[in-house]
Amino acid sequence: MKPEAIGYVTQVHCRGCGERFPVFTSSADTDMTTNGLVSLTRTDNKNIAIVMSLQGESLQLVQNRVGLPYRVSEATYTHHPVESGVSFQEFRKSYQLPKASYACIFCSGVADVTATESVPEFEAHGKIEVLA
Repeated sequence: MKPEAIGYVTQVHCRGCGERFPVFTSSADTDMTTNGLVSLTRTDNKNIAIVMSLQGESLQLVQNRVGLPYRVSEATYTHHPVESGVSFQEFRKSYQLPKASYACIFCSGVADVTATESVPEFEAHGKIEVLA
């Protein structure tokens, strides 16, 4: 199966080194469609590559297989505390989605989300490659 660029692009900014770079996130109706897809960002021109991981292959192994200048940026999520003992209506009013941050592809620091783009919006100024 050849991967497709169906999803969106998140622009991030590193707190440590100050670099900005895009991260692609696959999006589909079912997990089966996106299972195994890995996105990498080039460190030289900040374009994106999408590749299918091999069975049992870790993100580090995918990155090693694809090689430089491609780097994987893993996401982490911060969950906001939820007050216990409140009604469902109060919970809905105060609930906040988890906040995503990414590992910097340049210094491994923390990179915060600054914007989100559709694939066509990103392709107006960048390139997404689908690697076999």
